[in-house]
Amino acid sequence: MARNKIMYSGSSMPVGTRTLDFYRPVDPTIVATTASNSTKIATAVIFEDLDITEDATTVMRRGIKGEPTDKKLLAGNKTMTGTAQLATSSSVTLQPGDFCSDSFEIDANGAATANEQYFITRASAPERAEDARKQNLTLEIDFTNSARWQ
Repeated sequence: MARNKIMYSGSSMPVGTRTLDFYRPVDPTIVATTASNSTKIATAVIFEDLDITEDATTVMRRGIKGEPTDKKLLAGNKTMTGTAQLATSSSVTLQPGDFCSDSFEIDANGAATANEQYFITRASAPERAEDARKQNLTLEIDFTNSARWQ
C-alpha cells in the first residue's frame, strides 16, 4: 500500500465530497448551461475537499453629522474550491471556462435549493494520484444561470 493512501470500504466517500458532471461551452460567445450550448466532458467526477465561501460588502449609512445610523450587507461573490479526481490518466483535463451545476444549499424546510452553476476560474495542472489524476480547482458562481440570483 502506498504511503498516506486512504482506503474506503464499499462506495463510501470522504466528508466534503460530491460527484459532479462537468460541461464545456460549445460556443464561448453564447451563454452556456447544462441544457444548451455545452457538451458533457466528464461524468461523476469525484470532487473532494469541497469548500464553498460567500462574501458580503458592508455599506455604512451615516446621519447628517456623519454618525453611523445603520448598515446594509450586499451579497458578494460565491466561490468554490476543491480537488477533482480524474478517473484515469487519459481523462479529459478540466480547464477555466468548464462548469458544473448542482444544488449546494438546503432551505429552511430541509429541502435542496435550486441548482447553481459554477465556472472554473483556476485549474492546476493534473497530478498523478495512483492510477488516477487530480486537479485543484477554483470555481465562481455564474450569476446568469443560478436560480438564487434570478
